[in-house]
Amino acid sequence: MRKALGIFFLVIYSFSFSEFHQLMKIPAFIQHYTQHSKNDPSLSVLDFIKIHYKGIFEVDDDYQQDQQLPFRSSDCMVYSVSICEAPVLFFEVSPNPPVIQKQFFPHDESAEHLACLRDVFQPPRLA
Repeated sequence: MRKALGIFFLVIYSFSFSEFHQLMKIPAFIQHYTQHSKNDPSLSVLDFIKIHYKGIFEVDDDYQQDQQLPFRSSDCMVYSVSICEAPVLFFEVSPNPPVIQKQFFPHDESAEHLACLRDVFQPPRLA
């Protein structure tokens, strides 16, 4: 029961917020095609679709019936617009970038005394 109720509400939603309700006009499409095929027996379904859906719509004797065909006009139009503003980044480029000079002070270990306190905490050496 819950599944059938869920399907029912999904169908109602689909028909009300989309162009699925145009499918209810398919009998009008078939009736209008049979009327045209009686007047011209060599008319195929593709030719009928080309006449009624492609190009400029002509106002003729059966214009009111033409307007009742499915997907001939749009009844349900939904526009969704998203506005996303990207952050603006400013970069300053100086014509003469600064030169960074590093000074290195070499450490001379040979001049140190062997009896220094840090010499006590050394790994063992081969004798």
